[in-house]
Amino acid sequence: MKIIAVLMLLALFSTDIRAEMLFDFEKIEAFSGRINRSTEQVKEGDCSGEWSDHPNNSVVKTTNIPADWRQYNVFSFWAYSKAANNGEFLIMFTADGPNASSAGDYFYRRFKIDWTGWKHFEIPTKDFLVSREPTGWDAITGMIIRCSGFGMTPRENSILYFDQMERTLNAAYPPSMPDKMELPPFQGKLHYTGMPWDNMFELAKRDPEAQQYLQQTIDFASSKVEANTFYMRVNSIARMPDEFLDKRYKDSDDPEIFAQSSYDMYVTGKLRYIISAAVAARYTGDAKYINAVNRQLAELATWDPVQRPGWTLYTKGRSAKDMPDGRGWLATGYFMSSVIPAMVAMGKHLDPKVEKAMKELLVKEVKGLVEDWKSGKPSHIKRRAYNSNQWMLPASALILATMYLGMDEFREAYDLGVWALAKSITTSGSDGSFMEGYGYSQTTTQIIMEAATAMKQAGDLRVSRFPFLTNHGDWLIHIIMPGKYVVDAFDCMNCKLLDTPTPAHIFSALMADRPDIYWGIRNIFENPNDNRHHIWLPLAFRYFTLEAGALHPPKSYAWYPDLRLVTWRSGWNQAKDVGLWIKGGSLLDGHSHRDQGQISVYRGDEAILIDSGAVSYSMGNVLDKMSRAAGHNILQPFPVDPPGKPVDVPVKVVSLDENSGSVEINGKNSRMFCDRWIRKISWNKIGDIIIADEAAFTKSVDKKDPWFIYHTGSVKQLDIKKMNDRKTEVSWNRNRMTFESDRDIEVAQELFPQGMDLKPVEQWIIIVSSKSGADRMKLTAKLAVAGD
Repeated sequence: MKIIAVLMLLALFSTDIRAEMLFDFEKIEAFSGRINRSTEQVKEGDCSGEWSDHPNNSVVKTTNIPADWRQYNVFSFWAYSKAANNGEFLIMFTADGPNASSAGDYFYRRFKIDWTGWKHFEIPTKDFLVSREPTGWDAITGMIIRCSGFGMTPRENSILYFDQMERTLNAAYPPSMPDKMELPPFQGKLHYTGMPWDNMFELAKRDPEAQQYLQQTIDFASSKVEANTFYMRVNSIARMPDEFLDKRYKDSDDPEIFAQSSYDMYVTGKLRYIISAAVAARYTGDAKYINAVNRQLAELATWDPVQRPGWTLYTKGRSAKDMPDGRGWLATGYFMSSVIPAMVAMGKHLDPKVEKAMKELLVKEVKGLVEDWKSGKPSHIKRRAYNSNQWMLPASALILATMYLGMDEFREAYDLGVWALAKSITTSGSDGSFMEGYGYSQTTTQIIMEAATAMKQAGDLRVSRFPFLTNHGDWLIHIIMPGKYVVDAFDCMNCKLLDTPTPAHIFSALMADRPDIYWGIRNIFENPNDNRHHIWLPLAFRYFTLEAGALHPPKSYAWYPDLRLVTWRSGWNQAKDVGLWIKGGSLLDGHSHRDQGQISVYRGDEAILIDSGAVSYSMGNVLDKMSRAAGHNILQPFPVDPPGKPVDVPVKVVSLDENSGSVEINGKNSRMFCDRWIRKISWNKIGDIIIADEAAFTKSVDKKDPWFIYHTGSVKQLDIKKMNDRKTEVSWNRNRMTFESDRDIEVAQELFPQGMDLKPVEQWIIIVSSKSGADRMKLTAKLAVAGD
């Protein structure tokens, strides 16, 4: 497996980091033995954990620790020592195997107390020593800290303070995944099975609902064929339909090349219709469907390469002669996820000449994709952008193409695709969250799920066990706010869903196979059985969920630590319930805005506090304005620039249940010259929300500059009522928001462009500033959401 070995070595040069807090010692009840909550020496936050009196308190332990560490490769912590006395202590992670003795099975690391003051420790999990036969880093049962036994003698003058214990995924260290143990080569037969169409047809004979979905698939195919739907490759801007023309070509030094590459991306996203037409051909045997599909496939077989290079030429100063584009990109993924299922669905009706021509093209695509990864030339490969759609779609395409070809000579290429997909999955949220947000998840995770499903059908289970795949459907349900709103973050380019679930929703639900997610698909959307170009999906959904049994609603709240995101809603009534969306920040965020600390609030169809959003990449200055701090309900002074730069902004969930919630956000890292920014948000079921901010800078904020902005989503002017110099009430649409500060403030309003209707619409924002220059402020905002 030479390719995989090379790529594993190349991964050493990536510096992406994802961290999850294990213990910040603000609370210490998780430990048995004495670790005392202390304010004497603190690295971060308000407290640290003091471990003293070692002769009488030599062992402390906890079982309150995550079990599965496979997506993390480093354990780190800060420790303060009062005396460098050369004492010793162990940190042990228990993972008892089936034959564990009373002494247990564990990973451990020994530390010498040879320092004073604060010291940071960062230990790759691969560097922990092994005692007996621990099950693995996917079965951790506890953590023990001890200074006795193992030849150690507790020292009376040893006093240690622990803080910020974290587990991280740090690509500066050799990845724990994949390696020969985690990702062995697939020994089974390479083959692409596809959907069990004939079984679905049999179901339709006895199940009226399945028959309805089959008929709507045929009707849709008929409408496309009768409209003579047919996509051709276009080689000039003059011939490109406006819907496939990226307006950024006007800023390119090579506009034709950029436009052609963009055209390929857009048009391949429309090819899904041929799957429905192929299903109709298979079911009816009607020549009109057979001929239409073979004709379109014959045209597509001439698209060599599928994705023409040039997608990086969207700005001036970039030339086609030195562009870092390879053979495969987004169009390659879209193409494979439509063409391959369609050819399999056609069965005996697929023209042998078309099949031969398409296989010849697929061979070229496979070889080109392999060369992309071997050379490292494309920027997404060079950057190790594992959590990017630019990495995931070509990886999925490589899997689908090699499985369809079924040739042993491409077995290594197949394993390369699996490796690349596994890297994406393991750097995506184990909690199911997608690090590029909702909008990009729709174009990416559908194809990931298809590739993973195809692997599973062929007996290759190497990626299907990773939690992202089974949890993503949960995230896609909870990301939806009342009124079917989605927060327009991460370049979402959307703010409200259609009446139908997307393919990503359905494929993710099928992968999760959970009755609560199935309930969400059927009840959140008014018309769950319609899916536009993916019209056949309801038939598949019916087939696979028929045996699911009784469905039930999901819980009404969720915490996604990988994305630093909390969602909460008062219930699942789309028309009247209250919903909150609260975000911190992760270093793995992609397509992000300067929105760390954002809170969005909805009630039914009303958007009360919103994200200004992103409408289109061709909007230029307007999009730039929306993506900055001014486009969000957050602290305004001295934001880190550019707005898309990821920053680490932890979120601490204090409490969260179906009735209420409370979180604390440490936003310091999102600001320059910042000593402190702590945002505390609490709420209840009736719509009372308190946002308490405390911010301090090393530079003064001018009195004319805003401290905080809130986007109301209201097109009507706001009613502002000054109570006194430090308290002001703002009302709109029966909602009331009161601002109270520790200093004299001014509260004003102005119009700001929002993306609520997928185009810039000006709505009113609230601006809070200080009456005089200041370097610190406390502000409490109390929002009372209007009731029925």
